[in-house]
Amino acid sequence: MPTHSPEFWATVEAHDRLLKTKICLAESEDTPCASPIIKAHTIPRSQLRKIARDGHVYTVSYSLADLHRTDGELAASTVGVNEFSVLNCFCGKHDKSIFADLEDRPLTYSPKQIALLHYRAISAELYKKMNAVNISEHDIGSLAGTADKQRKTMLRYLNYGQRLGFMDASKAFQRAEQELRSEGKGLRALIIYFRSMPSVMAVGAFLPEFDYNSKALQTLGTEETCQGVTFNILASCERAALCMTWLKEEAVPEAFAHSFLSQSPDLYTSLAIQTAFEHLENTCVTPSWWDNLKRVEQQALLLRMRMAGSMFEDRKSNCLSFSGIRHDDWQFDRYERV
Repeated sequence: MPTHSPEFWATVEAHDRLLKTKICLAESEDTPCASPIIKAHTIPRSQLRKIARDGHVYTVSYSLADLHRTDGELAASTVGVNEFSVLNCFCGKHDKSIFADLEDRPLTYSPKQIALLHYRAISAELYKKMNAVNISEHDIGSLAGTADKQRKTMLRYLNYGQRLGFMDASKAFQRAEQELRSEGKGLRALIIYFRSMPSVMAVGAFLPEFDYNSKALQTLGTEETCQGVTFNILASCERAALCMTWLKEEAVPEAFAHSFLSQSPDLYTSLAIQTAFEHLENTCVTPSWWDNLKRVEQQALLLRMRMAGSMFEDRKSNCLSFSGIRHDDWQFDRYERV
């Protein structure tokens, strides 16, 4: 394990502090906060317990401290269900009142639950993008007075891209708030039901560049607002279910969902897992499934995460096309469009 300077550990501490920024995204003049910010789960603990072993799941961490411990390599590690997928982006009052239909009721994909899943994923994305902007600005400021022009330039480009992403996420969040109030009247959803429990759970939102047929959908990194999709792999009635949601008027996510349906149903499980590792940091797996994968299968998924998270690598057009590895089979049952 390499030894790092005090400046490195100061950066680690600063990043960790900024990643835990406390803010309630639901606060407004009409609905002020009346309780402290809490660790809000993006995947309910009731869901995580379904795939946990002794109260723990496996996940992959991108933090500087964890990458230091693994010599820069991504690796699956154990985390308790109380600590996985928690963000400091809601106060206790709003978290309880807003998400009661997800936390306290069975997941049946009612219109209100679909709107809540969409809102929660967009909220988490906005929060993470806000923190990413703050981190890159901190790092730029830490280089003030130094002669490291190359690093300064790299960080400015990174910050520019993060700001564009933050603007997209802010617009998506405003619309998600509207959809929450209307219980999803402006949303479309594709729900894939399976016959067995998921080995992977994931919740998040992303801007699809390519579909499952390797077709380009949109170009990221421009001033134009991009179109996004939320992607949830959870358990419904003790069976795996994949739910994609998007705005009715947006053609890009509609085409993205259609391309998924156009694949062979016996590949739906593997494609869902590929997508989670390609696009969603907020992904966890059941330990027994991961431990039983061949090392080459584990490395393929970790490589997918590493390449997707690299600012030096362009995403390839076939990133979501079937890789040739059948990661699992939750046994496709049926699908419905809402």
